[in-house]
Amino acid sequence: MKKEIFNKYADLVADKFYISLQEMFSKSRVHPRPEARQMLYYLAYERPIKISSIRRFMKENGLPVQHNTVMKGYEKAKKTVEQDKDYQDFVKKVQSV
Repeated sequence: MKKEIFNKYADLVADKFYISLQEMFSKSRVHPRPEARQMLYYLAYERPIKISSIRRFMKENGLPVQHNTVMKGYEKAKKTVEQDKDYQDFVKKVQSV
């Protein structure tokens, strides 16, 4: 069940950031890919989905990540959400799905 939730979040985040899933799960650090991944980490971790599961789902989508990468991304996204009403609205919308 958590994998389906993660994949739904990935679809919604990719759509919001106007990138494909392939782009989101690429190693590229070109904007907005890292921000999209950070938002995905935030949404998944807040669900709550365990970090080990987030890492496994990322790897299954072709992008293995470290524990620290997920946590740093989560923290960055958390600050963004706290400071930006548009992100707050997006998070509320996604979490209600």
